[in-house]
Amino acid sequence: MRLLLREDIEKLGQRGEVVDVRVGYARNFLLPRGYAMAVTPENLRRLELEKKKLSMREAQRTEELAAFAKRLDGASCTIEVKAGAEGHLYGSVSEKMIADAFKKGGIEIDERAIRLEKAIKETGPHEVSVVLHGDITAKVKVWVIEATEEKG
Repeated sequence: MRLLLREDIEKLGQRGEVVDVRVGYARNFLLPRGYAMAVTPENLRRLELEKKKLSMREAQRTEELAAFAKRLDGASCTIEVKAGAEGHLYGSVSEKMIADAFKKGGIEIDERAIRLEKAIKETGPHEVSVVLHGDITAKVKVWVIEATEEKG
């Protein structure tokens, strides 16, 4: 059976390709889930229209992320942690801690976008990469300071 793929399917093909599959695979898996549709001129036009809309949305999203990366580039946050006498931390600073520190400062960063080259285990300034999308990256500064103990 010949079908037009609406989604990328591993080991079968890419979106927009016409593929030959067995009838059972088409009827029981591809068609009910909306991964494919019959090959007709109308469906080919519909798929082209969907591709254009998708590429326009992707371009707009890329522009928004590039603007956010410019705003984010050079931003900094401060994280207070317990540390030993020589500035060595008890544990390390995580991506979630960095994302939470920026959130307190009014900047929303997804913790999965934060890339640590190595674990932050010492006090002081550290440069961290934030990968927003593909090649859109921003560098932020994370200041790790020793938590002051309050006596009272």
